[in-house]
Amino acid sequence: MSTIKIIRKTYSEFNEMDYQAIMEICDKVFDHGDHVFINELIRKSPFGEKNTAFLAYDGDRLIGCVHLIDTPMDYFGLELKSCELGIVATDPDYQKRGISSQLTEQFMNEVKEKGYTSIFIQGIPHFYRKFGFNYAVPMHSAKFTFHNGMVLKQIDHQIHEAKAEDANFIYEKCLEFRKQKSGIYRYRPQKLIKHSINDYETPELKKLYYIVSENGEKKGYFCLKNDPNHVNLEEISEMTPELFASVYSFLQEKAGEQNEILLNVPKNISFIDYLESMSELKKGDFDKTIGLLEKDIGEYAWQVLIPDYFRFFQAIRPVLEDNIAHSEFKDRDIQFNFNTYKELIAFDIRHSKIDLKYKPWTLTWDMNLPPQTAVKIIFDNFTQEELRPVIPDLIIKHQELKQLLKVLFPKHPVHFFGGY
Repeated sequence: MSTIKIIRKTYSEFNEMDYQAIMEICDKVFDHGDHVFINELIRKSPFGEKNTAFLAYDGDRLIGCVHLIDTPMDYFGLELKSCELGIVATDPDYQKRGISSQLTEQFMNEVKEKGYTSIFIQGIPHFYRKFGFNYAVPMHSAKFTFHNGMVLKQIDHQIHEAKAEDANFIYEKCLEFRKQKSGIYRYRPQKLIKHSINDYETPELKKLYYIVSENGEKKGYFCLKNDPNHVNLEEISEMTPELFASVYSFLQEKAGEQNEILLNVPKNISFIDYLESMSELKKGDFDKTIGLLEKDIGEYAWQVLIPDYFRFFQAIRPVLEDNIAHSEFKDRDIQFNFNTYKELIAFDIRHSKIDLKYKPWTLTWDMNLPPQTAVKIIFDNFTQEELRPVIPDLIIKHQELKQLLKVLFPKHPVHFFGGY
């Protein structure tokens, strides 16, 4: 076999031959029809300068690709550089020859050079674990089943499909929510919202946004996945119960005989509380319930890789210092080593300020968190007590450090949207 060469290109540098070559590989590797979605994603991406492909060639023949999809993350008000590892495909004739590993190595080099703090992927768990990914954040799927025969009275609020000029309003509502209920969110930027409304056409990319108005004034919005088989709610802004009732009636009518809706929205959004209030069962009073909400029915989760914990802690240091300043540790001086069994970072905390130092790795016993533990504590809502029974190499020797870890990484809202 001739020497394999790898070329890096941003989406804005692609030509027609690149598109066609990638589609040919994707047509062989993915489910039928996925190449159509990938083709549109690459051609129409509003982030052509940021999204990057690493392309492997055998001579003039494209034999593999790995893509870096830029997706910002809101970490308690801080915007962090995060990205998604996507469209990983190797020509079947060249599989099991290390092509994907070579491409992923180039991807990781780009991550380091551009300063990305975290990488996310939806994919087969065992395959990506060898690159350092670990299950972290569930999709938080839910389902609401309407009770047969119970139809809410139609309320006089206007609901209409969003247009491109509504993108600013939708994004402002997204920003408003993240400020009100701070946490960890991967979100859709303003450009992507506009493209989802106006430019994308395939079901995976086209989003059905709706504006909710009252007396001619825009009050909120919601977004449905362009799914021909289900009514699938992907976003909904904060609104009054009366406006939620209008959305509820709209969704119930749209669900029709299927009689249910799927939800992939943040757990802490008020519409979930509204649906819960509709689904509370009262003994001997079933006829008064409107429906039934089932939570966490999804079978999939985001996988996360923090490529450099020192850089990540530097990026989120303002949040960590604020957490300490509002805790019993605010006037304390504490030193400890954060050990991932691969990286060793020294924390020196004095009067709520943190000094970080990267140290050569050695075995220590202060705070030993293997990556599969660390990503769940940092991004999801697990404590060391919950993880310790299943991950015995999670070691924190002192009670003070156990409490400090809870202060640094408290329970929090978290939700990730896809990067497209």
